[in-house]
Amino acid sequence: MAASATSLLPEGRDSWSACSVGTLRQLRAASSVDAPFFREHLVAVYAKALDGESLDVDDAAIARAQAALRSLVVVTGVKDEQALEAMCRCLTSPYLAGSACMALSRIASKPGAAASVASATAVCSAHASAAVRCSAVKVWEEVAKCGEVEAVQSIARALEDRDASVRRAAVTAMAELTSESQSRHLDTAIIGVAKLLEHDEPSVRDSAVAALTSIGVTAERAVVDAVAERMEHPREDVRLTARRALELIFPQGHEAAVRAAAARLAHQDAVIRCCALEALLVIADQGQSSAAMAALSALEDSDPEVQALAMQLIQKVSGPRARR
Repeated sequence: MAASATSLLPEGRDSWSACSVGTLRQLRAASSVDAPFFREHLVAVYAKALDGESLDVDDAAIARAQAALRSLVVVTGVKDEQALEAMCRCLTSPYLAGSACMALSRIASKPGAAASVASATAVCSAHASAAVRCSAVKVWEEVAKCGEVEAVQSIARALEDRDASVRRAAVTAMAELTSESQSRHLDTAIIGVAKLLEHDEPSVRDSAVAALTSIGVTAERAVVDAVAERMEHPREDVRLTARRALELIFPQGHEAAVRAAAARLAHQDAVIRCCALEALLVIADQGQSSAAMAALSALEDSDPEVQALAMQLIQKVSGPRARR
């Protein structure tokens, strides 16, 4: 009868964790029981291999750490915090970040593990290094593809990162989530991303527009509504950003975008009505009836500037609709 694993070494967690990987494997091969016991201590040994201070300078240590990362993917459980924390630490190493991203992504693909990975990597959003935050965004992208909403929200928050490289990584990640299979997760993202159109920093607003451009591919109606709503914002820079977003995200003549802008012509503030007409002058197509009707209605506006813009719009949309 095979010996029990607990009879093969002195008792005590420290003595087991001090074993080499090879020793534990030999012990596991000699025993037909206690598989969870060995898995737990293999995790401890592999995690310890990722704690070395020489990872950035010692090639041999880097190779051992990369091997440990690959092995951790196999033995890590769904909620193994020790393993996940060790992998997250590897995101801080320029030599191990890529391997750590792959390892975390593979663990996230295990049933029920995505939430644990999202939670473990959330701390990376506050790391001082932009490279680490970029690595975290890549992990969140893969976790989001597994259906974890928290990861989508983390990507949305990265759009307002202080570093342009992180914001670009977040925009790219959003673009990767716009496939049909992931569109069901984007409603949460749209709310957060559209809110960034109101950000004080212009570069953050630009990142939000870029992200919404990608999201609009599969969730165009929600994006139209979220962007058009910001055309009523009290701040002029936000209104201009929203207007520009409509122009950039949707093709000329896009019916939903035209109708959303036209709906702002009923706003009590003439500044908002002018903003809507300025948007329509760009996004409306020649011969588009919805834009023409909006312009005719605006001709009766009490504000002279609104009337002038309405006349310009009528001149633009008059005639047959342009062929594409």
